Amino acid sequence: MRLNLRKYKIDFKRIMQLLLMIIIIFPTEILAGISIENALSHLYEAKVGEKYSGTIIVKNSDDKATKVNIYKKDYSFTSDGKSNYAQPGTLDRSNANWITIVPEVITIPANDKVKINYIVQTPVSEDLRGSYWSMIMVEKVVDPRLTDEGADDVSVGIFLSTRYGIQIVTNVGNTGEKKLKLIKTNIKTNNKKNFLVVDVENIGIMFLKAGVYAEFYNNDGEYIGKFSAENKKRIYPNTSVRYKININDVSSGEYQLLVVADGGENALFGAKYTITIK
Repeated sequence: MRLNLRKYKIDFKRIMQLLLMIIIIFPTEILAGISIENALSHLYEAKVGEKYSGTIIVKNSDDKATKVNIYKKDYSFTSDGKSNYAQPGTLDRSNANWITIVPEVITIPANDKVKINYIVQTPVSEDLRGSYWSMIMVEKVVDPRLTDEGADDVSVGIFLSTRYGIQIVTNVGNTGEKKLKLIKTNIKTNNKKNFLVVDVENIGIMFLKAGVYAEFYNNDGEYIGKFSAENKKRIYPNTSVRYKININDVSSGEYQLLVVADGGENALFGAKYTITIK
């Protein structure tokens, strides 16, 4: 579709409505593209100066060849839902500069899959301790051109691109401190259900995969029950995550809580709270 901006006002709301209709009517065509056949997180334990390698398997489900870019990003996130994809090597605990990707651009034949190899060279340094990470991004290439060369009119197009981030984590032995901090706990109601919301920050230097649970006691000290978040979450140093625990079965009243973040291997961190359920 080509629109002359001198004559027409672009209704982007309408464009998005049309896009939604396209996705509903043609889901197979929209979802066709690239996908990652193996894990989206690769965790390794390495020694100082050690070299190791890994593989990412990318599948092209289109009926025509697809060009894919492979590049690196630093990655961090906070419990309020914000994610940051920074330039590689920006974060203090980034391992992006240790990673070599072969190849960085590849064309995948129709309905086929390819292997992307990467090599990680851990530096020789006595200062290396704890966990280091970054992401290898795999992105389908689309034509970004929105204008016709030499034309005064502006062409408006909607381009759907698929991008995956594969987390590459290097633990330098078992050399770092494991430490989690419960930074906020409160109650929220969603769809008439009560949830205990717990924000947890990794203030150590080791990557942890942690779960959260809460033990409820009434004001007489009687044990009411233990309630757990559904999933464990990955928490890198200097990042934070949010857990939601369904407590809809707990009656109204005031309670004493012991909230525990469990990072495994004796990495238990807890705090006590008093809450009121209305």
